Amino acid sequence: MENLRGILLVIVAMAAFTVEDMFIKTLSSAIPVGQILMMLGIGSATIFALLSRRGGQRLFAPAAWRPVFFLRALCEAVAAICFTTALSLVDISVVASVFQATPLVITMGAALFLGEQVGWRRWSAICLGFMGVLLIIRPGLEGFNPSALFVLGSVFAVAARDLLTRRIDVAVSSTVVSFQGFAVLGPAGALL
Repeated sequence: MENLRGILLVIVAMAAFTVEDMFIKTLSSAIPVGQILMMLGIGSATIFALLSRRGGQRLFAPAAWRPVFFLRALCEAVAAICFTTALSLVDISVVASVFQATPLVITMGAALFLGEQVGWRRWSAICLGFMGVLLIIRPGLEGFNPSALFVLGSVFAVAARDLLTRRIDVAVSSTVVSFQGFAVLGPAGALL
C-alpha cells in the first residue's frame, strides 16, 4: 500500500511540475525571468519557513548552515536560473525532453564521485541517453538553438544538487533544506 501511495504522490508531483513549467513559460512572455524567480523564491520560501516553524524545526540551526548546504543552495540557484531561462527561450517540448537526461547525469555522477557501482548496462544506457540528447538539441546543425544549452546547464546543476544532498546531515529537516533551496531564488532572480 505504501508503494502505491508513493507512486501516486510522484505522479501528482510530476503533474504539478508540468503545470508550473507551463505557467513559467506563459509568464516569461510578459515578466522578466529574474522577477519570476524572485516571486517563486519568496512565495515558496515563506511556505517552507512556515512548515518548518509548525514542525518545530529551527531554520537557522548551526547544523543546517554548513558549507555543503550553501553549495547545494548554489546549485539550486544555478539550476533555477538555467531552467527558467530555457523555458523562456526554447520550446517547452525541447526543455522537457532534454531535462529527462537528469537521472543519467545523476547516475554518472554517483559512479564518478560517490563510488557507486554502475555496470556496463547502465553505462550503455547513459551513453545512449546522451546520444538522444544530442539528437534533440542538434548541435552544429542549422536547427540548433544555442538557448537549449541552458537546459543542459540546469541538468548538470540539478545533478550536482542531488549528489550533494547525499552528503548533507540527515538530522536537518527536509523542510529546512527546501526553505534554503527556495530562499536562494530571491537573490538569484535579483542577479538576473
